[in-house]
Amino acid sequence: MAYTPPAMPTRVSRLPLAWAMALPFVVLLALVPSQPVAARQATPVAPARSGATGADAGTPELVAEAALARRFAPVSYLKRQAGPCDADGEPFLPAPVDVAFGAAEVLLREGPDGRVLGAGVEAADLFRREAGVYLDLPGDPRNAGCDYETTFKELMGGRPPVVYARVATEPGKPGLAIQYWFFYWFNDFNNVHEADWEMIQLRFEAGSAAEALASGTEPVEVAYAQHEGGETAAWDDPKLEKEGGRPVTYPSRGSHASYYGPAVWLGWGQGGSGLGCDDTTGPSLRVEPEVVLLPPAIDDPGNPLAWTTFAGRWGERGDWFFDGPTGPNAKPRWAAPLSWQEGLRPSSVRLRASHVVGPAATEVFCDGVAAASGLLILARPYPWLVPAVLALLVLLLALWARVAWPTLRRAWVLWRRHLGPFVGIGAALVPLTLLASGLGFVLNEAPGLAARLPFDEDSPAFLALADLLPLIQGGLLLLLVGPAVVRATDDALTDRSPGAGAGFRAALAALPRTASALGLSALATFGLGLTVVGVPLALYLGVRWAFASQAAVLAGAAGVGALRASFAATRGSWWPTALTLSLLAVAGAALGPLLGIALMVVGGIPIELADGAGALVYAFTQPLAIVGATLLYRRLVPAEGARPSSATAVD
Repeated sequence: MAYTPPAMPTRVSRLPLAWAMALPFVVLLALVPSQPVAARQATPVAPARSGATGADAGTPELVAEAALARRFAPVSYLKRQAGPCDADGEPFLPAPVDVAFGAAEVLLREGPDGRVLGAGVEAADLFRREAGVYLDLPGDPRNAGCDYETTFKELMGGRPPVVYARVATEPGKPGLAIQYWFFYWFNDFNNVHEADWEMIQLRFEAGSAAEALASGTEPVEVAYAQHEGGETAAWDDPKLEKEGGRPVTYPSRGSHASYYGPAVWLGWGQGGSGLGCDDTTGPSLRVEPEVVLLPPAIDDPGNPLAWTTFAGRWGERGDWFFDGPTGPNAKPRWAAPLSWQEGLRPSSVRLRASHVVGPAATEVFCDGVAAASGLLILARPYPWLVPAVLALLVLLLALWARVAWPTLRRAWVLWRRHLGPFVGIGAALVPLTLLASGLGFVLNEAPGLAARLPFDEDSPAFLALADLLPLIQGGLLLLLVGPAVVRATDDALTDRSPGAGAGFRAALAALPRTASALGLSALATFGLGLTVVGVPLALYLGVRWAFASQAAVLAGAAGVGALRASFAATRGSWWPTALTLSLLAVAGAALGPLLGIALMVVGGIPIELADGAGALVYAFTQPLAIVGATLLYRRLVPAEGARPSSATAVD
């Protein structure tokens, strides 16, 4: 019975245009060339037909290699699409190479000028072609839209997914390896390009495939390729899932790098990892590819597998790292499989949900790299885009300098002169931050201590606690820490002695008023945001209601009254208020995650500690933003009988 693939018209993901956050990551981009099976929510794809194809008909040696390749053929779990053109799912199955053969729209090109050598390429056309030749698939990888998946679906038709197996040895190295090569039509990661070759490898302590079969030998180690590197696992390692004695792989959405489980995986180029975050989370599509055995050598251009001698690229040439990939035979691991496996990492960095207040360093890193790569991807089809983004950034900086900088400078002076009270107020966030990051570190980096805990990372108790901690921290910030800073700032402005205790007492007294005002504001702006067309109004009201906490604490207003007071305070000054508050927000929130990223990338500390360090810094710098907002509020709504305080003077 023929395999029928699911309907999957495609749209290559488009990253959010968070360019201001992304630009620092452009330089970084230039520098870097387990759950149970029942929990995967997997949808099966038809299993492989019995019997490997390709080179298995022939000598007893090839028959044994084909049998061994079938015995340990991998099962893959790809991220399932929710529907047509779903950019969050994986649209491309591991395909037979001949999906690209015979199609008039697939061109064979050569040289820097892209001279066309022919169309309707066949395997014979690739036989022993040199490195300067490349395939050009239909579409523009830097402006892909739905083109690549639409074409792939049409060409794939009813073909089954395929994995290419190869039994390899290496002179001077004992044992043998089975390599499983996957061909994908398109790579939709941070370095988009046509075509993609990925692989996993199993190492045996046996002299031949026949010996391994006869003795019932199992692999001793596996290696999963990931970008320019990879990750190893012993055959009995708990992180390696198996189905019927066969390894299970989780290809990342877009990049197709192979991992051992469903998660988001963090990389900044360490050990050959990619730059960015790979996503192998569910729900998943179970794929059991048909095995095609590659012979040790091919001398006949008429052989259907003659493409294995091709030294060129399988996708169009691109600038920087947007080149189409070379094929399996051009990779160093083809000739030296065992040496390659010896140089791989024993683990990858798994990104876990952040349980700390403020922007987590790891999440900022993932979003920043994704946005920066999006800018680079679109730079070719839209050459005006990068200059336009840079011009907008310069304009924003100029407006910040002219309109918002004086308020930030005054806030810094006041915050520094009364550092004790403000640090004391921010310290209220520290215990929960330490608890969250400490638990994450123990569970993932200190197995000896973790074994003594009554729960693990996947237990319902820990998951509930992990979800609850950020909510508690956010509530503390909005309802206690923020209002306490407002009170302390106003005390400093009026030459009263600010104190953490007095600030918290004022915050507790104003708690019902603050909660009602912020709750109404959140409901209204969130509801408008859900309508999409209401987003501009939500943004407008968000600025007009930005001083609800100040009105609740300093003016005694509650609920709608506090929103009206804030609305009145910002009458005629929406733009200056928006510019000033945006600069204050960046100043209060940016330092923590930037420090966490530096500690993670340069210092090599565990990501739980990097997030925790960033959150600790955030707990002490966020009051700076609230000080600035309160200064702006008091400039718009002076206190009755107030006189300027020497505490805010700037030399």
